[in-house]
Amino acid sequence: MFFGIISFQPAVSHSQETRTLFAYSGYMRIPSANINSGQLTFDYTFLPNSVAIKSENVKSENWIFSSSLGFFPFLECYFSVIISPQYNVSYGIPNYGSEKVRSWGAKLKIINESNSFPTVAIGLHDPNLKSFGASISIPNSSATFLVMTKQIIPQKISLSVGYGNDIFKGSYSRFNGIFGGVELKVNKNVSLLFDYDAEYWSEGISIQWRRINAVCGLVDLDNIAFRVGFDINLLNK
Repeated sequence: MFFGIISFQPAVSHSQETRTLFAYSGYMRIPSANINSGQLTFDYTFLPNSVAIKSENVKSENWIFSSSLGFFPFLECYFSVIISPQYNVSYGIPNYGSEKVRSWGAKLKIINESNSFPTVAIGLHDPNLKSFGASISIPNSSATFLVMTKQIIPQKISLSVGYGNDIFKGSYSRFNGIFGGVELKVNKNVSLLFDYDAEYWSEGISIQWRRINAVCGLVDLDNIAFRVGFDINLLNK
């Protein structure tokens, strides 16, 4: 049914979408309903200890290596490896054999934006596959969500509001409640970002220079986090 909505409802045009600290299209930490169709990305993210994705056994900063791909105008998928180094207290040296957790997810656009309606998408992070009969599953940052995005001023200001729920019971709930974000475009390459992910308030700046894409800002308004990535547009020659 939603494929019919995508095909026949006229869409509002978008420039290249900003990507979050977690490499999917959105703001600082939350997703938007938009998708970067045909774009393949490779990213590195640093999250400080106080706002890092924690596990039961390891509590340290995160080094996140991610890749995302907009397969179609309505589907975006991503895969990450989250590394939580343990530090030697005496020497301050990272333990490179410390915990590594794989994380994956997808976002499906079900309604395109029009003059009257926002873009609407549903998404999934790290589902507990045991819920589907699998014998092994390591859900780390589980979430399901619905998000709506609308351009308040086309190509200048966009607003997103969504709701997430950890129905698959991961070790860490990424969106558990109402979340939202605002993007203010300074120009086609620079944006200011503000969002709330149902846990932290964040603010930052997104910069695009040729194929380099970076986000840097404050999570919980106090902790510096950043992402830097390389983009490949598969639709351009």
